[in-house]
Amino acid sequence: MTDTTETLSIVVPVYDEEQNLAPLTGKLLDTLQDLGRDFEIVFINDGSADGSADILDELAAGDARIRVVHFKRNFGQTSAMMAGLDFASGDIIIPIDADLQNDPADIPLLIETMRSANVDFVQEHFVGALHLEIIRLDGAGHFLPWNEKRALWDAVQRAIRASDASVFAQLEPEIPED
Repeated sequence: MTDTTETLSIVVPVYDEEQNLAPLTGKLLDTLQDLGRDFEIVFINDGSADGSADILDELAAGDARIRVVHFKRNFGQTSAMMAGLDFASGDIIIPIDADLQNDPADIPLLIETMRSANVDFVQEHFVGALHLEIIRLDGAGHFLPWNEKRALWDAVQRAIRASDASVFAQLEPEIPED
């Protein structure tokens, strides 16, 4: 059974995604509202040069669960993700790309897989069909408190660099094979 007292933070780095923001937000809200738990969507505007900043401000003004952080210039996706982790307040944090290559409808499956397998990270990826890869870093099956998010992010990045295994709780887009 899923613990609906755990709160969710969806972290979305954004760079020049003005055409995708409203559709993505609509899909995220539809999916997250159906989960029956508190959530927030944290957009990190990574110095977008298009109309993304204004759209994000409008979205946040219309829904208190949407938070926006604006960078003055482009610092890159890793910096945007770090800022998102710093600002996120949820018990479960799910990074997702803003370009609509990830399906927000898969979020409940990620959460349920994390809980049922008692693991720390689940990665979704496609190689012809949906596949969930389950990774346990410390074997404890619990989450670090909010003030240890940066250490968690660093550990995940080190694990990714140290192996061929994908160790990341992020929705990964399908990459067609040629």
